[in-house]
Amino acid sequence: MRPPGPENLRQGWARALLVVGVCTGVSELLLPHMAPSTAVTVCLLGVVYVALRLGEPSALLAVVASILAFDLLVVAPRWSLVPLDPQYHFSFLVLLIVGVLIGRLAARTRLQTALAEAAGRCGAAWRWPTLRNCGWCACVASNG
Repeated sequence: MRPPGPENLRQGWARALLVVGVCTGVSELLLPHMAPSTAVTVCLLGVVYVALRLGEPSALLAVVASILAFDLLVVAPRWSLVPLDPQYHFSFLVLLIVGVLIGRLAARTRLQTALAEAAGRCGAAWRWPTLRNCGWCACVASNG
């Protein structure tokens, strides 16, 4: 995984917005076959994908963009941020909470994976005397 930086962050945001656009389009195609409150789950799937693949900042952008796009383009009245049916406020709140939680869980999983890989390197270093001073052991001890 690449270290976070302004360029990587912008790429993540661009990819997140692309995923939101695709999910909104799929939701639009599903509207004749299901209720809008059910079609919002496609947006939730997109947010989960972004959280797992692109990280927490992109997931936060994706969840907010999903809510705005779905509200503007799918929920009646279209091109308005005020839905006629108040149940959508609850649906959008749930989408926001789940998106934030998934983003944080994905970030925590990435950190634990990096620590496990570092601990594996440290274990390998203790088996080979020439690698004992590699610096990974201190890193794992301070983060773990």
